[in-house]
Amino acid sequence: MSEQKNGGSAFPSYASDHRGAACNTTFEPRGGITMRDYFAARATEEDIEEHRGYRVNTKSGSREYGMTREQAKYAYADAMLRARESAPAADPVRDAAPELLEARENSNRIILHRSNSRE
Repeated sequence: MSEQKNGGSAFPSYASDHRGAACNTTFEPRGGITMRDYFAARATEEDIEEHRGYRVNTKSGSREYGMTREQAKYAYADAMLRARESAPAADPVRDAAPELLEARENSNRIILHRSNSRE
């Protein structure tokens, strides 16, 4: 049986030797809700309708859905996991750099303005 990709634990637990030392804490990504379950639980009504798929019965005019709401939630969760795998890894330094540079430039302008106004 092939292993189903579930994204790992959404809220991983940590184990410690109970002495409080950070170096003795190990990561245990098991137990609890999986990322797949988390994404499925967080699916909005719009997400469910988008992934559910339906066709209109021409005789009765009613919608006939291709999957249940629960199946649609997990179809959405699977799409989120695929998007997560294909997204580039976050680089907090690169992503925050423009804002940090702008903040530094603004603070330099304020300092220059204050020193010029005192003269």
